[in-house]
Amino acid sequence: MIWVFQLLARSQWYPFNFIRRPSYEKSSVKSGVSRFRMCPMTAKAWNSTANFNVYLYGNNFHHVEMQSLYSNQCVIEIVVKFYSPNANYYKFQAKVTTKSGAWLRSEVFFNSAYGEREFRWTYNTADQNCWGSGFQEPSYLEVHGCEGNTCTPQPFAE
Repeated sequence: MIWVFQLLARSQWYPFNFIRRPSYEKSSVKSGVSRFRMCPMTAKAWNSTANFNVYLYGNNFHHVEMQSLYSNQCVIEIVVKFYSPNANYYKFQAKVTTKSGAWLRSEVFFNSAYGEREFRWTYNTADQNCWGSGFQEPSYLEVHGCEGNTCTPQPFAE
């Protein structure tokens, strides 16, 4: 656990208004005593990004963001950004591989609108020794997909 020291200095002003504290006698010597308070702080969350150029059915999958969440360090949030040039109905599934060799596969998601789009999902690594709490950097993006609302994207090789 990381401990942070906060300096609580003695002040003549109240923190939330402009009313002056009652002053001490003019002749008295004010001490410059400061107090330290120790408060626990969780480990910092990390984030990393990478740019790619993956095309599938004209859709350009170009950016991946990964970050650990402050509330639970074992959970990784992944965002895949892509540009869709048309409004056809596509189903996609993304697989992001990190530099450490771990991979994160999304569920199947669909797109039926054109323009800049993004898909976001989370992955909990708590049952895998919480490897998501350490820094992870995306190194490879693979996307499978199909056209139409009744199709199923080809599964990824394990």
